[in-house]
Amino acid sequence: MCLPPISVMSQIVRHTSIQIEAHEHYQKRSYRNRIHLCGPQGLMSTSIPLKKGKNAQKAIRDVQISYESPWREILVKQIKANYGSAPFFHYIIDDLEPLIMRNDKFLWDYNQELFGFVCKQLSLTTSSPPKLEVSDTEAYHSDYQAQALDLRSKFKPNSTDASLMPYEQVFSNEFDFIPDLSILDMLMCCGPESILKLKA
Repeated sequence: MCLPPISVMSQIVRHTSIQIEAHEHYQKRSYRNRIHLCGPQGLMSTSIPLKKGKNAQKAIRDVQISYESPWREILVKQIKANYGSAPFFHYIIDDLEPLIMRNDKFLWDYNQELFGFVCKQLSLTTSSPPKLEVSDTEAYHSDYQAQALDLRSKFKPNSTDASLMPYEQVFSNEFDFIPDLSILDMLMCCGPESILKLKA
């Protein structure tokens, strides 16, 4: 997932190891290329454009990013405009911007880099031993049964988890709390306390 929603990360931080599905087919209208942020008008949804074709029938590792539009530059500008006044903006943006500006050919590689960034920000992978072991699946299984908690299809952009703990957002003075945005929103607003809020 690309800068996953808070609901996903709140599940991840409750485990010591996870596997990322590396052998599925790309799923349209999912968080695999979509990010929900907070802007002056409220919820702001943006997506990473993909090369045209039948992506839904492609293996997730084969889905290619389109660079026909300057979406990376636009996303960086949006983040700076929306979160420039957030308490932890200056601690995050210098590491985040070059990752957004990467020109990976494949969505999989791009998402892996951003997910690694999120894990580092939450101190999940920087300790020794790490608090979270992350690996890729070795083969596709339609049903993991009792072997593992399967969350592959649980989280969708049109369905948010309103039960998550509220926190002070950048535009809290202008409108009500917006639940289940990208983890980037929480990191910008809460910094190191994000991990505690995710586990609450």
